[in-house]
Amino acid sequence: MATYLAGAYASQAVEGMLASSAPTVPTLYLSIHSASPGTTGANELAAGTAYSQSVRPTLTFAAASAGTIVSNDTQTYTLLSGSTVTYFGIWTASSGGTYITGGPTNLSGTIPSGANVVFTNGITLTITG
Repeated sequence: MATYLAGAYASQAVEGMLASSAPTVPTLYLSIHSASPGTTGANELAAGTAYSQSVRPTLTFAAASAGTIVSNDTQTYTLLSGSTVTYFGIWTASSGGTYITGGPTNLSGTIPSGANVVFTNGITLTITG
């Protein structure tokens, strides 16, 4: 049997888990992955090896609405080697930390060395039932 939350409650659940104002997760970090991160953050492209930053960039979200929350900042990855970036991940720390969630990107194919991969106000997380 499926259960459904009203939009206001779904929004509170998403904000409680991910919003930068949540007391247990004050700052979140975005990772990029060459394949599905699954439930553990697997296949992450390593900071300082696959891209020039030495750690994962920070990620912030606007307020949730009807069970959906959208990032409201920009992350740029300057690739050091040709890479496939088909998934993203969200973590509690700039390195190490706890993997929270992730999903597919709209990117496909190999992105050449020296290219920038930019995420701009576009990571959308939705509670569905």
